[in-house]
Amino acid sequence: IMDDCGNEIFVTHLITIDAVPAPINAGPDQTICQGDLTTITADNPWGVPLSWSPAVPVGPFDPGSTTTYTVTADNLGCISSDQMTVTVESLPTVSFIGDVLAGCEPLTVTFTNTSSAASGLIDCEWTMNGETLSGCGDVTYTFPYGGLYDVTLSTTSGTGCENTITYTDYIYVEETPIASFSPSTDEVSTMDATVYFSNISVGAVDYQWNFGDNSAYSISENSEHNFPEEIGGSYLVELVAYSPLGCVDTAWTTISVREELIYYMPNSFTPDGDAYNEYFKPVFTSGYDPYDFTMLIFNRWGEVIWESHDASVGWDGTYGGRVIQDGVYSWTIEFKTSANDERMTISGHVNLLR
Repeated sequence: IMDDCGNEIFVTHLITIDAVPAPINAGPDQTICQGDLTTITADNPWGVPLSWSPAVPVGPFDPGSTTTYTVTADNLGCISSDQMTVTVESLPTVSFIGDVLAGCEPLTVTFTNTSSAASGLIDCEWTMNGETLSGCGDVTYTFPYGGLYDVTLSTTSGTGCENTITYTDYIYVEETPIASFSPSTDEVSTMDATVYFSNISVGAVDYQWNFGDNSAYSISENSEHNFPEEIGGSYLVELVAYSPLGCVDTAWTTISVREELIYYMPNSFTPDGDAYNEYFKPVFTSGYDPYDFTMLIFNRWGEVIWESHDASVGWDGTYGGRVIQDGVYSWTIEFKTSANDERMTISGHVNLLR
């Protein structure tokens, strides 16, 4: 400063301009899946020194758990800060339950999805028996053949987190047994109606035999059976084979019991009124058709003197209601066998004695 006389003085004034807080942005909040890596970078337009709490590694890193990060900017002592949060979402908890875990082929199983995720499930994929099914609800699948089956469920949460679980050998499907047997013969006679049955079933542990003749069932593995000997006929033999889980198969065969022709023709009779040996008639035990029978008695000249169509009715030694003389008479019987409908004619002689 100078006055009119030329005198001067110098005055100095210090002006201090304080720094202002630097603009800083820690970045948007993030949500990542457990085990994934992330990168955090702050927006620092003034390029001031920064510090993070907790420390942030350079490059991708795994936070491990949900963490809030604070970035601090130091502009010549003027401090500014910002925060961001990395939310670490747990992977979906994957689980399921099958309503049936073991059974006979084909086996139908309904799987109930019991999985969960913090952000919900948006996609589920099932893999079993080489096939893939989609859906986060219940799914049903039919396993067509016997065997042990793995079941895998893969899930995706609303934030894209994925997790998978496999239940090894979870489903057991048992094969249907093969029932089979071999009889010692498929035809027997009423003289000996015993048949041996050899069981050649596969995959079975329990058995039930039904011989078709109203006899009691047998539960033995192999069996021997005596069929009715009173009369011939055909019997359907059934073998039911059961696997350990009760899977069933059945086999059949037919056994024929041939009725043997057994009869006797006496060579004499004595119609003398003493109640013994009064009638001449055939004695049939088995093997003939009683509804197809004829017996003729002839005299020595070949004349028919008596005729019957009932084997239970015998000749009393009369002709036309009159007693005839003792002697030898010819007879012929004609009948049909019950085994094969063969018609037979048999002739002989009988001695009438009084």
